[in-house]
Amino acid sequence: TISVEDLFYNLNTRKKAFKSTNEQYFLILDVVTKYAIHYGNSGTSFVCKKFGTSCPDLHAPKDSSILENIKIVYGQNLVNELLELKAE
Repeated sequence: TISVEDLFYNLNTRKKAFKSTNEQYFLILDVVTKYAIHYGNSGTSFVCKKFGTSCPDLHAPKDSSILENIKIVYGQNLVNELLELKAE
């Protein structure tokens, strides 16, 4: 388990670069989401939850596939539109 809290909270550069804590959180969520999709089938679980909330914005179980993680993030409609490509 890796837990990250108060990342760079006291750096002036961070305070100048971001308008709000919400902006920072959504950028972090974007990165964690990309990792969750990329590392589907790896046996790694990804959870991203904003401090003070009880429900995570992202929960990709450790036994989920890449396709299942795409479904978790973007929904079934997008998954239905994907085409599988195989390289030989």
